Amino acid sequence: MRRDESGGFALTLAQHAQKKDKYAQCLYYLQKAEEIQRMLSSEPFLEAQYQLANGNYHIAIQDFDKAEECLQAAIKLSVDEQNWRTELVARSNIASIHLMRVEKKPQQALEILLECMELAKKKKAFHDLSRILVMCGSAQTNMGNYGEALAFFHQAEKLYKKYPFPLHEATLHYKLARLFMSMNASSSRNAKIEHHFRQAHIMTQEHGFLQLRIWVLRHWGLW
Repeated sequence: MRRDESGGFALTLAQHAQKKDKYAQCLYYLQKAEEIQRMLSSEPFLEAQYQLANGNYHIAIQDFDKAEECLQAAIKLSVDEQNWRTELVARSNIASIHLMRVEKKPQQALEILLECMELAKKKKAFHDLSRILVMCGSAQTNMGNYGEALAFFHQAEKLYKKYPFPLHEATLHYKLARLFMSMNASSSRNAKIEHHFRQAHIMTQEHGFLQLRIWVLRHWGLW
């Protein structure tokens, strides 16, 4: 196997480990990819994808400053390489950081996401599009625009029926539960909230999405 191919496999394994919340494994594969990158210093390497994977890892451990630094580097390299998908994912992940920080910036996140949405539609990147729609809904929820949030979430639901993606679909159920909690000023029991928390929990348990399941259980318990 060529070394550049080994680097690509290491990055793929890092991304899979990060999605499964196996952070030690993710870091191990990132380090392997970095070692291969150093050995191939005079040859092309998947530098943009490496920076993206590194940024995603730092999002997972909530080191948002380092994550944004890596993602900005991924965007620049992607533009140079004319790699639209890595650029799209990196940009949308920066929007995600704006929604995850203690001082949230939902308007900035939404502006980035609407640009990403147009590119995803143009490229027919439906898995990316459904994820972006969920994040748009989350940004609108943060701004108190509940009707607009629900419209984005419903668009994502329609896409998931045609293009399933368990992690993002579980996130959608979690975000819908949080939206209905925000809309339910009386704090009375609500079947919609219960349904979406239950669906999110079932999917996170079935597929081993530990971090998301922790968030689901925490907010479900607070309701």
